Amino acid sequence: MFRNWDRPRDAAAYLEQVLHHLEDSELPAQSDDVNIPSHAVGRSQATSASRGPSSGFSIPLEGPVEPKLIDAHLRGGARGMQREERSDVRLLRLVKHCEKHPKELAKQSMLCWTALLEFYEDIEDAEKKADALDRASHNFWAINALDENKTKDILEACITCIQGFVKAGRHQDADDMFIQVESDARETFGSDDVQTILILERIGIFYQNERMWEVAAPHFEQALAARLSRFWEYHESVKRLELALEDRHYEMYTHSASTQRQTDQFCCELSRRRPHLLML
Repeated sequence: MFRNWDRPRDAAAYLEQVLHHLEDSELPAQSDDVNIPSHAVGRSQATSASRGPSSGFSIPLEGPVEPKLIDAHLRGGARGMQREERSDVRLLRLVKHCEKHPKELAKQSMLCWTALLEFYEDIEDAEKKADALDRASHNFWAINALDENKTKDILEACITCIQGFVKAGRHQDADDMFIQVESDARETFGSDDVQTILILERIGIFYQNERMWEVAAPHFEQALAARLSRFWEYHESVKRLELALEDRHYEMYTHSASTQRQTDQFCCELSRRRPHLLML
């Protein structure tokens, strides 16, 4: 029938709307992972219908969704809705899809769990949040078990998700996962690579902001050791970390993070090509 249509855009829109209805009809079979109340399903269907097919995307039956589509949805759609209009139904569907494609959607999987944790925190649903924390932890270790190096984006998404464990009081879980992230960074980039250093410092800064200096300090100490190995003892960033450990407080860079990264990358390249210059 569609081959005879002279309006391909209308045909595509119609097919997308059919897929949305198919997704909604499959929802009860997916609800065994996290309990979804019937009124939440109804709100999700009503919201989807009011938005129309052009504002969302369909989850294919085979193969992963384009990662950038999930990224865009998490950046805008879910957080942009009013609280009473939001629902975990779409996020749960995305999580399940990401879990089916861990190699392609590892970063998106962790970001979806982060969004779910934030949503359950907003609606003050402690039971669902506890269940989501358990499942997010399981998903983290499943991704970690993959025999592949972790990219910077994946590790940063993991860090963002793990922060939710600290805020929920799951400190041992968070500690174990942060240790694994740091280990993955060393394996992927090298023990004194700039990316590894920035990951160590990011974790330390997070704990500092949570007023947990005793937990933050070891991460800064590891970052200091890596910077000493990578640069030299008089490097500005080394002095800054030494002062932070003395004062029990790490001051953020006075210039932009992008400028600092560029400086670090330059020093790394210089130390590789002309190491004798850094000793002057």
